[in-house]
Amino acid sequence: MSACGGVTDGALQEAGPSVDEVRRAETVFGARLESDEGVDWASEDVEAEVMQLLRLYAAYANRHHGDSLAGAMLMRRADLLQGRGDAEEAIRQWVDVVEGYPKDPMAPEAMFRIGFARETALGDTTEAMKVYSELARVYPESAWAEQALSSVKWLSFSEEQLLRSLSNQP
Repeated sequence: MSACGGVTDGALQEAGPSVDEVRRAETVFGARLESDEGVDWASEDVEAEVMQLLRLYAAYANRHHGDSLAGAMLMRRADLLQGRGDAEEAIRQWVDVVEGYPKDPMAPEAMFRIGFARETALGDTTEAMKVYSELARVYPESAWAEQALSSVKWLSFSEEQLLRSLSNQP
């Protein structure tokens, strides 16, 4: 399984970044987000920082697969991809987390995020319901399973049922 694909910087891929390198890049980007009220995601500076973080997350996860932080780096990478509007790529990254770290507590969260992205960003409620149902089946004890089942319930309501429910009418 290729955890992240797309890493082209040979030095990063060979040696892999340290956790400190990743944290420094996160700090720089976080400061930008906190200081600028209206971050222009299309600007060259922001795009360069985002791409650097995406490369660092991917390189760390690829180099340190199995490390307890590798899955967390993939989750952060997926969040960043989702934040910049690339839901399909974020979903692929969350799938990598679920497949690569199925016993890790972050796997049910990654699965929920797959369903949520399918539901909200892609408008694919059928696939979202499948993912939510699978989450509840595979991770029934997870707090995410409860949220997934609740999502399935709401997604399966007809418009009439939803309106009745919201107005508290029988």
